[in-house]
Amino acid sequence: MPKFLDSFIADMIKVYSVLGMIIIGLSVSNLVKFTVDSRFTLAAFISKFIFYPLAINIFIILDKITFAIYTTSHYNALKLLSLAPMAANIIVISSIIKFHPERSAATVLLSCIFALFYIPLMIALTLQL
Repeated sequence: MPKFLDSFIADMIKVYSVLGMIIIGLSVSNLVKFTVDSRFTLAAFISKFIFYPLAINIFIILDKITFAIYTTSHYNALKLLSLAPMAANIIVISSIIKFHPERSAATVLLSCIFALFYIPLMIALTLQL
């Protein structure tokens, strides 16, 4: 990668993080009443916090057994990515298509709160140092 892009990429990471927090804050501030759609939230949590890490771990096991293309550092990075809370782009997309943005905002907020406890627990249980 060209050297002149290093500072741009470093700044872009910071801007992207702040933008995500702004989106979550604005969407939560527009909530008139904080209601949780339990079916939607449960389905989103199961897919994000159970099925997605499970799929990543199956991929890692298959790679270790068959090709062994990746190293332990790659596996740890994949595991960390699979543990992250739901992204703010869910709120943006649901706002654009007018599909209950308040439900997705509440779910993303709950996902971030849940991830405060889930990520350290899963790191302690599964990460290989």
